[in-house]
Amino acid sequence: MSESKAPFLGAFFLADLKIMRRELQSISCCLLQAEAGDSGFRPSCEDGCNRWIDSISALLKGELQQAMVHLLAYPPTGGDLTSDVADFYWLLCLISALMRDQQKQLLCIKKLGLVVGWHDWRVLQATSQLKRQQGRRPSEFLDFDRSNLNGNLCPHLEFERIYSLLELQNLDEAAERLAKIEYFDSCDSIILQSKLMFRKQNAEAAEELLLANINRCIPRLDYCEWLVEVLFELERGDLCLPVLNTILKVHPQASFSLLERYAQAKLLQRQPAQALRVKLLERLPKFSGSVVASPTVLSPAYDFLGRADWFDYLHPLVRSLPDVYGALYSNVLMHSSSHALDVFPSLASDLVDFLSQKIRSFIPPFLFRGSSQLVQTRAMNKFRIGWICGDIGNHPVCRFLYSWLVAVPEGSLQHQHVVVTTQSFDDGYRDLIANIPDVQFSDLSSHRTLVDQVKAIRDLNLDLVVDLNGWTGKNIATAFIARLALVQVNYLGFHASTGIPEMDCWLVDEHLLPQSSQLQEWHTESLVRLPRPFLAWQPPAALPEGRVEVTSFAHSSESPIRFGCFNHSRKISMQCLKSWAELMRQVPHAQLVLKAFAADDTGTAELLTRRLRRAGLDLERVVFLPYSATPEDHLKQYEQMDVALDSFPNTGCTTTCEALWMGVPVITLEGRHYVTRMAAAVLAGAELHEWITSSVEQYLERAVQQAEPKRLAWLRQNRNSWRDQVQQSLLGDATNLMQSLESTFGELIESAIESHVA
Repeated sequence: MSESKAPFLGAFFLADLKIMRRELQSISCCLLQAEAGDSGFRPSCEDGCNRWIDSISALLKGELQQAMVHLLAYPPTGGDLTSDVADFYWLLCLISALMRDQQKQLLCIKKLGLVVGWHDWRVLQATSQLKRQQGRRPSEFLDFDRSNLNGNLCPHLEFERIYSLLELQNLDEAAERLAKIEYFDSCDSIILQSKLMFRKQNAEAAEELLLANINRCIPRLDYCEWLVEVLFELERGDLCLPVLNTILKVHPQASFSLLERYAQAKLLQRQPAQALRVKLLERLPKFSGSVVASPTVLSPAYDFLGRADWFDYLHPLVRSLPDVYGALYSNVLMHSSSHALDVFPSLASDLVDFLSQKIRSFIPPFLFRGSSQLVQTRAMNKFRIGWICGDIGNHPVCRFLYSWLVAVPEGSLQHQHVVVTTQSFDDGYRDLIANIPDVQFSDLSSHRTLVDQVKAIRDLNLDLVVDLNGWTGKNIATAFIARLALVQVNYLGFHASTGIPEMDCWLVDEHLLPQSSQLQEWHTESLVRLPRPFLAWQPPAALPEGRVEVTSFAHSSESPIRFGCFNHSRKISMQCLKSWAELMRQVPHAQLVLKAFAADDTGTAELLTRRLRRAGLDLERVVFLPYSATPEDHLKQYEQMDVALDSFPNTGCTTTCEALWMGVPVITLEGRHYVTRMAAAVLAGAELHEWITSSVEQYLERAVQQAEPKRLAWLRQNRNSWRDQVQQSLLGDATNLMQSLESTFGELIESAIESHVA
């Protein structure tokens, strides 16, 4: 680049800032100053200069098509033809990049390179943009010789360099370079600052910075896309839709690409019917061939609406394109297993086979330690246990894990425990986990690629890892295929086998999967049964469950019995609804309390009420409670029912614990699969075997018995007895559970060591 060109770079960038601040009158002054400084920027006529300025103005206001029109009307001729043509193709590259037209980008880069040379900063910047859009790491830009700039800093190229540093996880150097940029409040800088905050596990600060600059930066579509990604990562259901609406007013051409986000926002707001409606709208343009709609949200939308029978239409799609629809495949696995569908084993096997072949090409194999090291590890008798969780936040798995780890007196843990989070977090739960005595907390949420995640977890030198996600949301199941430790265990978070051969064990108990029974639960792991209930419910005061007292029945002692179910509507099958309709027929004045949709979710309410009518339920006797604002309010809503009716075949686990804790007994119908026996395992752990039934007839008989006047009066007068029962049973002993887990983990590790040493 010539020395005379350098003043124009700063002037152009300052013009960029002026435009972004709506100071359009200042733009011409900036560019004319560059011309006066012999920058080489010489439009051939006043009209050409105006068209150039109009093109830049339209570009930075997000009016991409108009920017292209103005630019193509600008004649690249004049005293310095090379400079004019270079500027023309460079700006054309920028517009093509924003329009996501990679074919035109490549063509412009080639023409620009022929004019200015392949090592010119503009070619490098345009190429870097193209590689980032293609998902590739432009690491070669880190080695670019700044002497080519003759000592003059080019902000655009420096930004590309910082993008590369972020992608390579060189956060300190990225921060140092970003701080040196003169135009620190430009939109590029704001995007990079927020990305840096996000990578340093300060997602809330990134969100605050992005929202504070929304009016200035919203013309930039890349800014909008990043803002939306941050909001969804933080699960800001209250902000996602308003921000999406604002973005669409500025970028109407992005409506179809953002429909996927609209559907996700509706799911965050617990409005699955609206999510399904948006997905159907998204698919309309597909008939004209203009847009390829993503079906990823369809699976949870179907599931949340209780339409597991619709999954059949998604199975051929995920089988045919597992690489394209990876997230959808994971969703389908999670939801089909939650309904114990016969197709689940073959779906899981196909996906694992595909992923296994794929990761061998780019992830090095797990290196087992040598025999001498393994013997030394065994001699220490203090192993490193890793709990791998993507749900550190207000999630049942996180709350269970926290309550178990804090139940053990300080200094009493037999092994070294490391809680590893793979996703960003909020709600204060990170601090709760990080401050548990004798427990290490490792935040790997900044590691976004599978390669980085596998390496980071392997570097922790864990002897045994516990997968707390399986194929549920925020999982890293593929990392376990690559193997992360000597022993890998499937436990708690997933309700079925993972189907991963490298997952060594599946931790259950005798009631979930009885050894003596004829249950035929498909699994690829070895079954390891704990000698006690598979979980514990002993909430400490730091959790909402540990602070809320048992509530009295909220209605008159003379009122008819109130049955209820707080399980998610996706768990409530048509067979279950029909059995409830029969119960309402046998107990004429009874009421049914459901908590199945948000108060403002009229679409889901309408679809659910249609299902209730088809099942034969009288809607006049059904009471709908809205979703509560806080966990405490949710727990207090158990005052609205006398007896909880468990859903089937997908039974409740956390809700069964909650109901007993809040003074409400639970009737469950146990099935033949893990997911159909979770509530039964909880009740068995609390020594409440009489509330477990094995047929619909027994289920209804048990429920009808509770409506007898004397029995109902006893239930309402003795609500505290159910919490007492939990506390006096093994279900309420988290310390005993941790002792059992540590003993089992030690045996598994020792067995694996013996196997490898031999």
